[in-house]
Formats: sequence, structure tokens, C-alpha cells
Amino acid sequence: MSTIHEALRKAKESRESSDSPALDDTPPAAPKSSPSRIWLVCAVALGLILLALAGLSWFRGGSAGPGKTGDTGSLAAAKSEPATKPAPAPAGTGKQAIKPVGPPAAPPPAPGVAVPPPEAPEPHETKGEKEAEALYEQALAAQKTGDIPGAEQLYLQSLAQDPSLEKSLNNLGVILMGRGQNGEARRNFLTAVRQNPAYADAYYNLACLSAREQSLPQALAFLRQAVHLDPTAGKYAKNDPDLAPLASMEEFKDLVQPVSSLSGTQSSK
Repeated sequence: MSTIHEALRKAKESRESSDSPALDDTPPAAPKSSPSRIWLVCAVALGLILLALAGLSWFRGGSAGPGKTGDTGSLAAAKSEPATKPAPAPAGTGKQAIKPVGPPAAPPPAPGVAVPPPEAPEPHETKGEKEAEALYEQALAAQKTGDIPGAEQLYLQSLAQDPSLEKSLNNLGVILMGRGQNGEARRNFLTAVRQNPAYADAYYNLACLSAREQSLPQALAFLRQAVHLDPTAGKYAKNDPDLAPLASMEEFKDLVQPVSSLSGTQSSK
């Protein structure tokens, strides 16, 4: 009986061993991957890395702005450098202030304080004017001693240095009038009064020249102007032979009345 059971058991084991596949202790070979699957994995990994870097940059505040991507290396360099502050603009219009040129303006005077007027600048005498004045003095000295030709040359030299010197113009006119050159003498006298309208001597000599030419109203007008500028001119007019044609005129008599005070100036005649 035990033999039969043993035989059945062996037969059963033999049948079960034939139905089950044989077990192989060799590990199964790994499946081969295709190249497209490898590239897909690499792309996904690279995308995850870039996404992580972008997230890190955003958290650090170094994003390149909306709609733009920035280089993380350049962002880090930009954060490490301090920002340069622009120079502050001057207050006001924002333009550079212009430094005033010249002396500062004087402060306004205090209320009730009288401010004297500015002093007039002294006239500047040029070298030519100085030489003309020196030549005039030499000519006048020669004229007083009777050296009329020498005086005439010196007056001409004086006027070459300063054509506006009224004293040389007047005295040269006196010399020309003494020679009968009335036209040239008149031009000198008129030029002298144009240069100095307050020059009484030239008006006096115009009166004498006009009286010589029998232009008595004109002579009286010139004499009136001369006495107006220098009252002592009437003193000399009273006994001047050139003005003798005016002696009978009432206005001439009024003009030659003696004055209470003499200024000391004389005509160049």
C-alpha cells in the first residue's frame, strides 16, 4: 500500500514538473532603449534644470523683466556691482548754474540815505594832445614877441597833433586876418567855436572880422555872444579899432559898459 502511494506521489510530481517551465537562475537582460527615447529624457532633464534656474533668478529679484529672459551670469554680476547714483542737478531749472561775470552789484542804499552821484571820469589826455598844447605855448610866446612867421608855423604844428585845439585855431585865424586872408581866418574861427561853443575869444574875433567886412548886424550878434560868455570882452571892444564901425549903435554902447568884476581872460587879438 505504501508502495502504491509512493508511486502515485512520484507520478504526480513528475507530472507537475513537466507542466511548469524550467527556472533559469540567469538574470534577464535589460531591455534596449531606442535613441529617440534617450533624447526625450535629456530634453526633459534640461527643461527641468532651466526651469529651476529661472525660478531661482525670479526669487532673487534678478529677472530680466516681463516677457524677457536674462542671462543668470550677467544678472549676478550686475547685482554684485553697486549702482552709480546720478549727480544731483542744481536747484531751479535743472541747468548748470552760470557764474556771473564782473563785479558784484552794490547793495541798495538804506532808506533815507542820500546817495552821491557817481564821479565823472577824468578826461584822458593823449600824447598828441600834450604835444599840441606844448606847441601852442611856444607859438603864443613867439606871437607876443612879434615873431609872426615862427608863431604861424608852430600853430600849424600844434594843429597837426590835435586838429581840435580851439586855441591854436583861433590864434592862427588872428594871424590870417592880419594878412587880409579873411576867408581862411573865418573858417578857423568857426571851427574853433564848433569845437568849443563856450569859447568867447573866437566869437569876439568873428565880430571883429564881420565889422571889417561891414557886416554890422552879424558883427553885433557875434559880439553879443562873446560878452554873454565873458563879460570882460566888452572892456576890450570899447577901444578896439576893428569894432569902430559899431560905435554909433546903442546896443554896442550897452555891451561895452564897464563890468564890476573882471575874469582876467583876454581876446587873442
